Amino acid sequence: WGFGMFIAVFVMIYGVQRELKYGMKHASRITQRFQKRAVTALVLQVFYPLGIVPSIFYLIPLIVFATIVAYTKSMDPVEAASNKIASTISSLAVATVSFHTFGHSMTVLVCSPTYRRTITDLICVCFGK
Repeated sequence: WGFGMFIAVFVMIYGVQRELKYGMKHASRITQRFQKRAVTALVLQVFYPLGIVPSIFYLIPLIVFATIVAYTKSMDPVEAASNKIASTISSLAVATVSFHTFGHSMTVLVCSPTYRRTITDLICVCFGK
């Protein structure tokens, strides 16, 4: 299901890019420019190293589930179903997916120059520098 979510994100980005290219003819030039900049930042977050931060919360559980399946495949079905270690790790992997939103929000804040400057100013004020 993690790979399906990954594909869904790409499909949504493609749809937004298409809308920006062909569907925003009635918006002002400044609005079009800001929308294109926002979508470009989103695409860069997905394709380049900064995209690792939010997508890692999908990739880690996917790798964990694949490992659990490979590990329990050689076991008896009853033994595999009652394996407490595998079920605990599986539950933790599912809980990891919920941190995607937090990771994405942090990536957006760090990638935006305005937010980054505001956060830097706030840290300087808090620590008296």
